[in-house]
Parts: sequence; C-alpha cells; structure tokens
Amino acid sequence: MIQQTNLISISTDELISIIKGAIEAAVKQAISKSLPIPINKTNGFLTRDQAAEKLHITLPTLHAWTKSGRLVAHRIGRRVLYNEDELDQSIRAFRNNEYND
Repeated sequence: MIQQTNLISISTDELISIIKGAIEAAVKQAISKSLPIPINKTNGFLTRDQAAEKLHITLPTLHAWTKSGRLVAHRIGRRVLYNEDELDQSIRAFRNNEYND
C-alpha cells in the first residue's frame, strides 16, 4: 500500500496556532477525565468533617450515631459521605423526638 503525502504551505504562526489548539484540546480532555468530581455542599454530600461540623458534634460521636443507625453514611470508594438532605431530616427527627418525649 502506497501512502500519499501532500505538502501545503503555511506560515509559522499558522502552524503554531494549529499545534496550540490541538494541545489545548488534548489537555482539557485529559483533565476532565482525570479530575475527581468535587464533593461539597453543591452536590448534596458532605464529608465526615463537614457533617460533624454541621451537627456540632465530634467525629467519634458522628461515628457512633452512624453505627447506631441514627445517621446514614454512604461509602463512595474510600470516602464516607453524608447526604445533606438526610442529615437535615435526621436533625428534624432528633428535635421532634426530644420535644415529644
């Protein structure tokens, strides 16, 4: 099989622009594939530290409440995360139980 090579005449600036555009596109694609999705309040999940701070409790208390079933934790990979809406519901349930007892 014979390959055909075509030569075109472009300026150095045009070549630099073409290469620069290709590199930028490749870098953006690589970054978007490699960066983890940030976990913060905007996507509805909180880290253990954020959940403990929101509830005004220590990490050992957060662990105990999770282990006892008062709170629900979600494992995503190696991370333990708490759904912010579920934490709010738990807070309301705690308050209702305190006032109803």
